Amino acid sequence: MMACLIVPLLSFQLAGAARKTQDKVEAMGAWVPPRGGGPTECNNYSVKFKLSSMHSYFTVPTCQSFRHMSMSDLPTQLPYCGSCNQNAAHAADIHWNIPGCTEKQCKWPAHPGEVIGPRDGLPVHPYCAWGIVNEMDGVYKKPFREAGLGGVFRALGLQAINPGNWIRAIGSITSGGMQGLSETAARMVDWDTHLRPDCNNARSRDEILKVNDPIIANGSAHYTPIEAVCWNNIMDFRDLWCHYKNEIDVTKESECRLMFR
Repeated sequence: MMACLIVPLLSFQLAGAARKTQDKVEAMGAWVPPRGGGPTECNNYSVKFKLSSMHSYFTVPTCQSFRHMSMSDLPTQLPYCGSCNQNAAHAADIHWNIPGCTEKQCKWPAHPGEVIGPRDGLPVHPYCAWGIVNEMDGVYKKPFREAGLGGVFRALGLQAINPGNWIRAIGSITSGGMQGLSETAARMVDWDTHLRPDCNNARSRDEILKVNDPIIANGSAHYTPIEAVCWNNIMDFRDLWCHYKNEIDVTKESECRLMFR
C-alpha cells in the first residue's frame, strides 16, 4: 500500500507533524510571524496545494482567525473579506483520509508544506473557496468515499504504467522502507498537469460529486463507496474550481455570494 491514506502508521506521523507549532507559518504563499506584528501586504486571494511526505492537502483563506470560526458558519457567515488578502495567516488546511479524517474532511489551522501545482495557487475569493469545500463535504464522507488503490491509480494515471517509475519506487523500499515507497509514489503523480489552472483537462462537476446508486436490502440503503485518496481530494477541488471559473468570476466576492447562497 503506497499512499497517505493506505499507510495508517505513517499517516499518524503526518497528522502529528501537521499539528506542531511552527516558528513561522506559511499560509497562502507568505511567511508570517506567529506572534505580534500586523497585517501583511495585500495579496490576491488564492488556494494553494501542498505536499507533506506522501500526503497532499490544500490551504484556503478565511479572512479572520480560523481558530475563532465555526465550521457551520462557512461560507455564509464569512465576514466581508474585501478584494485581497491582508493577513496571510488567516487560513485553514483541508485534509482527507489521515487519522481523524477518514470519514469526513478535516479543517485545521494552516501549517507549512511544499507547494505543488501552480506556485501562486488558484485565484479564488474565500467565499467561493469555502462554497466548493462545502460541496466536497457532501461526498467526502462515509459511505460515499473511502481510501483504496482505485484512487491511487486514478491519480497516477499513465504514470502507473511506466516501468521506470516502478523500478524507482521498488528501489526506494531499500533505503526508506514503506515510507520511502509512499513518498516516491507521491512524486510519480503529475501534479503540474492535474492542478494546472488552464482547466484543459478538468472533469465535470457531476463526475466529481458523483455517488453510487444505493442498493436496497432489508429496507435499508447501502452505498458502495468510490475510492479516493488525498491526492484525488485536491484534484477534485481544482476541477470544481474550474467548473465555477467558467460560470462566474471566482475572485469577486459579490458573484461568489450569489452563487453559494
